[in-house]
Amino acid sequence: MKFSKILSALSMGLILVSCSSSDRGVLTGVERRPAPDVPKPYGMAFIPGGSFQMGIQGHDLLSRKTSPEMTSSVTAFYMDETEITNNEYRQFVEWTRDSLIHVALEDNGNNAGANQYMKENPITGKMEVNWEEGDVDFREMYLEAKESPDLATADDTDFGRLKGTVLTTEGKIDVNFVQFAYSEFDIVNAAYGQKDPDRLQNLYKDTSIAVYPDTLCIIRDFEYSYNEPFARRYFSHPAYDDYPVVGVTWDQANAFCAWRTQYSVNYTTEINKPREIDNYRLPSESEWEYAAQGGNDKPDYPWGGPYLRNSKGCLLANFKPNRGVYHNDGMTYPAPVESYWANNYGLYCMAGNVAEWTLTQYQEGSFAFYHDLNPSYRRDYDYNSGEDRTRNRKVVKGGSWSDMAYFLQTGTRSWEYANEPRSFIGFRCVTSAMGEGIE
Repeated sequence: MKFSKILSALSMGLILVSCSSSDRGVLTGVERRPAPDVPKPYGMAFIPGGSFQMGIQGHDLLSRKTSPEMTSSVTAFYMDETEITNNEYRQFVEWTRDSLIHVALEDNGNNAGANQYMKENPITGKMEVNWEEGDVDFREMYLEAKESPDLATADDTDFGRLKGTVLTTEGKIDVNFVQFAYSEFDIVNAAYGQKDPDRLQNLYKDTSIAVYPDTLCIIRDFEYSYNEPFARRYFSHPAYDDYPVVGVTWDQANAFCAWRTQYSVNYTTEINKPREIDNYRLPSESEWEYAAQGGNDKPDYPWGGPYLRNSKGCLLANFKPNRGVYHNDGMTYPAPVESYWANNYGLYCMAGNVAEWTLTQYQEGSFAFYHDLNPSYRRDYDYNSGEDRTRNRKVVKGGSWSDMAYFLQTGTRSWEYANEPRSFIGFRCVTSAMGEGIE
């Protein structure tokens, strides 16, 4: 009995010791937290946070009315080294197409039983495409049907079932069908808006958008001009794989960012790792301009100087020299995305080639009310009435192959309607860095 009491006392002491942590009663934070593992996103350059002079320089008196100089600060982020290419955007288009083919085959009864191509979003409770299953090889299906006329016309094959839905009756992809559906979390409305317990269920904006670029926009952009070969081949031919994608609206660029985010999340989920990279998105106007300056002090152009040629007389960007001598810079249309020289941050074609969409809403007098920390203007929203009063104009930066040198300046701002595809506007993505960032 005495021995058992001693043993019980020892056990109680061990329990008390084990319950007390090794911090000896001081504040140390939660122990055994996973070590940060933040990889540099593939194909992106690290842009350290800092302050800079945003806006047009003092010698341009007219533009100072819409973009006067102001001191701004931005936090660290990663930015694509190049504009998104035709081939990168094609990955998005084909992934969306193949996933929707999965769903179409399910709807046609080809895979009766479990709805294996749809899953419930745990946050919104809505049924969405199961993107992990979006790897059907449509190319192989198409080639088999092309080689066998009987297979192509048979209604009981996968290819035959898709006619009239995903495919036209001629067996070609209906680009209007290739729509990417996703839900956006309205974080601004979450901050200012509804207070009821179910508000999270109402803060998701369902979006579905056709993702195929408008390959004919160059015909509309340049009237009385022969550009049909560009329209026919630019997005489809492998020779243009490394050229910047154009004919993409602001809405399509945002859809691409949402897909790229989900594509990354799917992989980290598959390998059972925590998500270390923030959402991909378009850069704000201030982020774009800060990155374009490349760490230089109030430069006219991304390469740091006020001149358009280097010491050897070579033009430093793809634009419209001398008000119309297109080929003087070596290219008549857009150039491959790694053409010319990168700026100090390793970013290519921040001036010329194609102008680029930004996240920021265009407003002539917005500099007057911009905050000096991460300045951006998203929308004019009345949170009392719920009315969105935004004029659908988005800031476009950088100038393009069809622009004069003025539009290549880092401080010059232009705009375009969000739903207008242009043959001279593309985009690149950014993602916010953790803290001050890890290079």
